[in-house]
Amino acid sequence: MSLVARALGRRKGPEDLGSSQAHYKYLAPSIALLLVLTILPMLFTVYLSTSSLSYTSPRPPRFIALRNYERLLDDARFLQSIPVSLLFIVAPVSIQLVLGFIVAVIMNERLPFMRWLRFVFVAPMVIPPIAMGLMWRVLYTPHLGGVNYFLSLVGIDGPGWLTEPNWALAAIIIVAVWGWTPFVGLFFLAVMQSIPEELYEAGVIDGATWVQSVRHITLPLLRPTFAFIGIFRVIESLGIFPIIYIVTNGGPATATETVNFYGFVSGFNNLRVGYASAIIVVFFLMLFVIVVPTMRFLLRNVQVGD
Repeated sequence: MSLVARALGRRKGPEDLGSSQAHYKYLAPSIALLLVLTILPMLFTVYLSTSSLSYTSPRPPRFIALRNYERLLDDARFLQSIPVSLLFIVAPVSIQLVLGFIVAVIMNERLPFMRWLRFVFVAPMVIPPIAMGLMWRVLYTPHLGGVNYFLSLVGIDGPGWLTEPNWALAAIIIVAVWGWTPFVGLFFLAVMQSIPEELYEAGVIDGATWVQSVRHITLPLLRPTFAFIGIFRVIESLGIFPIIYIVTNGGPATATETVNFYGFVSGFNNLRVGYASAIIVVFFLMLFVIVVPTMRFLLRNVQVGD
């Protein structure tokens, strides 16, 4: 029997169990920090959601059970924020995955000036969300030589990006796609460059065209990557708060107001802490309900080692 087989077949002794228990001692500080920074604040938020805490009320806070959640069912503003949140998940993430893949395929080719094109492509990644929002707010403002000016050069009369509800939604989606498509594209590019060249050479020998190679070699091998990056972007897309706050501030009216943005307005503007906590709890439940089925859908038929 080889040394490897002996090592794999050897049963764990008391010294192995002691070493395993020692690992937990090293993990204990990280676990404790995780509890303090994440679990405890979440539990405290759930506790506040069952109270009547409001800094505009002279009455002391009291326990009101699920009354805040009952009020949400009759809150038209909250109900309107749900489809807006879903829109800001589906539209930007879908576009980012498609554009990111296309750009990654192009950047993976040995074309002239590709190094400079890569630099231009990844430039949005280094811009902080606040600066990104300020930049696009200026670009969307009429008569400042921004987006509408470039549209006018091709004979298109630009819309009121920040004053019309439907165009305001499109404005936020454009910013999200512009800001995070480079990250998706670079992720795809890194995986593409790890694909053995022999696979493409074999395809060429069999008479496969460039499009057929992308379809039958690149796409199947990137299936797990699509699943991973799709899940990651779904989670991150709900954190689009800085862009909304800077570009539209939830407007016009409440057209671009997501669930977490409404929670911010209720808590920090209206000072209704208990009600805002209920909104945030629903937001996290909504995140859980969206992410888990999405993970199961994207990871379906994707096995480890694909």
